[in-house]
Amino acid sequence: MNKNSVKEALKRAETYLLSLKGEDLWGESSSSPYSTAWALLAFLYSDSESAFDRARPAAEWLLSHQNSDGSWGSALRYHEKLIFTPYCLAALLLHEKSRGKLPQLGRAVRNAQKFIRFSTNVLQTLDSVVEMAYSRMHPALWIAEQNDIPYLNRFDRFKVCNFPQDVIPESSGICDEMISLNFVLPYLVESQDTELLKQLEKRQLPNGSWFCCVIDLTALALITLQLTDGDPHAVKKGYEYIGRSQNPDGGYPQFFPCEVFISTFVGFLTTEVYSRADVSIPSWISQCKEWILRKQNPSGSWSFTGEYPFGDIDDTSWAMLWLIKGCNTNTTNSSIKAGEKFILSSQNPDGGFPAWPDLNSDIDVTAHALLILDILGESQKTKDTIFEYLDRTQKDNGSWIPRWHHSPMYGTTQVVLGMKSYADTDVYRNALQFLIETQQDNGSWGTAEETGLVLSALLTLPEAPSYKDTIKKGISYLISSQNSDGSWDYKDLWIAECSYSSRPLAITPIVATLKAYSGLF
Repeated sequence: MNKNSVKEALKRAETYLLSLKGEDLWGESSSSPYSTAWALLAFLYSDSESAFDRARPAAEWLLSHQNSDGSWGSALRYHEKLIFTPYCLAALLLHEKSRGKLPQLGRAVRNAQKFIRFSTNVLQTLDSVVEMAYSRMHPALWIAEQNDIPYLNRFDRFKVCNFPQDVIPESSGICDEMISLNFVLPYLVESQDTELLKQLEKRQLPNGSWFCCVIDLTALALITLQLTDGDPHAVKKGYEYIGRSQNPDGGYPQFFPCEVFISTFVGFLTTEVYSRADVSIPSWISQCKEWILRKQNPSGSWSFTGEYPFGDIDDTSWAMLWLIKGCNTNTTNSSIKAGEKFILSSQNPDGGFPAWPDLNSDIDVTAHALLILDILGESQKTKDTIFEYLDRTQKDNGSWIPRWHHSPMYGTTQVVLGMKSYADTDVYRNALQFLIETQQDNGSWGTAEETGLVLSALLTLPEAPSYKDTIKKGISYLISSQNSDGSWDYKDLWIAECSYSSRPLAITPIVATLKAYSGLF
């Protein structure tokens, strides 16, 4: 491996990363079988002919994206297939009943039913798993029962579960707490509770969606209002939102484009690694200042998408770091100060930070908050409470397990980046030891993305030269495994990869690694 080979690999990788950029930076949202099934169900419940017209393309997308085993979802995650498949099947069966057959529909239905029968037989003795899956499948079973299209008798014994709620979650709520809506909204239809129905209508966001702009909950809310003669204006806005969400391939994403989430991570990690390695910031990073500022919410926060008005801590931290280090924005800038205020107001009593205010703390989000607050000169007392949270959550082997990524390499490297001012602690040293000791014989840390994450963290350290052999071995792996188009073989490691394209997220640490290495060595 020579210097020219590193430069060539970097040039191809950077060209590939930039090829993924669209008009609004990196904002592609991948079509999801789950979201497409929900969009189809919503269209089939609509009394609007224009919504009905959207049903067939959605059904055709599902038929063209069925797995060979009859399921829908990622081939790497069986639980995802178990949950996605009932929704896709329910949507196709309802389309057949209300709109007629489609080519290949019969075969697709038989294959899906075969997959479900096999899967539920496997789970016969795993009642805890079945109950977990049922909580997520409940609306599909409810819709199937309501339309007389039974196909999941394995779950009949759980039908006693009804979860009437006194209060519908706030519009800003997301994640695990939203599972309760799987029971609440069908309950509203059955109970015709007018007060709760009014609450549901009030929770609609200005863009027409419900609950964090997700397609599934928006569709379920629409179905609920359709079956209870809800506000026609709210219904109209909801269908317009789903219609606008359709991807060019005919499918539907989980969210509207996640351009802020993807782009701010690209900008943050690139500028953080480049600046610490003392290499020049590329123009495509430094010229985005106005774009970042336009995406800021009135609260001072940034959200994963401009469609969501409430803000989240990770995107806010990343955007601020990008502005300061990548765009030379002064830390006293009013936008930076507003972002700092939002972050500080979101800290949990345990010292950590959640992805969204009022949720449980996440280690990677906390690490990013610590990093930006350290740069902004926050008080030592505040930083120490954050450090203590990270100390408590570190695993015995020195790693951290993130919520939003499947690899401990992501969680651990993000904490290492965030703990810049705590480098003299055992917590920090144990984390570095974990990273060094988990390198594999071929020089990698598993995937190319994980290798890039670890190397990008090591290359930011003042003591990086002392890890030269480890780093060089990892760089050799990256160069030898690069594809001709500049990419690397790809494995979905980000949570909710069914909702957005994580390819820019996966290649960014590799680009940053190659650039930092070429500058340091």
